Amino acid sequence: YADSVSPFGGFRRFVPPGLPLEALPRIDVILISHNHFDHLDENFMRALARKTDIVVVVPLGLAKLLRAWGFTLVHELDWGEHVDLMDLRFFAHAAVHESGRGMNDENRTLWATWVISTGRRTVLFAGDTGYSTAIFPRIGKSHANIDLAILPIGAYAPRSSQGITHATPEEAVQIGIDVNAHRLLASHWGTFNLGDEPPDEPPLRFRAAAQAAGYSDSRAWILRIGETRTW
Repeated sequence: YADSVSPFGGFRRFVPPGLPLEALPRIDVILISHNHFDHLDENFMRALARKTDIVVVVPLGLAKLLRAWGFTLVHELDWGEHVDLMDLRFFAHAAVHESGRGMNDENRTLWATWVISTGRRTVLFAGDTGYSTAIFPRIGKSHANIDLAILPIGAYAPRSSQGITHATPEEAVQIGIDVNAHRLLASHWGTFNLGDEPPDEPPLRFRAAAQAAGYSDSRAWILRIGETRTW
């Protein structure tokens, strides 16, 4: 929604939003991975109608900010906790990342990988994370039969600065393997040029890595901006 994902006006958007705000359907739940500007846009959140009816699920420490923006139904979870909402269960798990929206709040709030279960379907939303052999195989053991893993594939270069907190496309596919996901969905690419890699490189590497791991194109999704897909 914002043109920039920096408090100083940097990291400009190079594609428009997939949908205008007024075209969005009724929103019941908003799930937040962490408080970085490219994942939590204040102007968008403030512009939403029915803020007192929308449930917001956030990592530890973020409820105060969301309530200041007008949301009243906010659930704040620590890693290892879960909450049941409208026939959905939200599990908060660890991720390899960081948080902060200014000069003096670095890592004052938590970040998370989420698992959402309906009882019939289970979705992993990795949010923004580096790869970890300690975290993701453990999530895979905790949640059998993950139907869809939404995985971040961009902002991985240079590795000297991005390697800890941002997975490469190949590492994203490995996360999918670690959690035994049936389908993979590439996210966190193609909107803001946050890393030094060419903007069109992440999906190419993701597709190649997915195919090498045995995921056909029907099981490794790369969506166009604004595309909706059901299964």
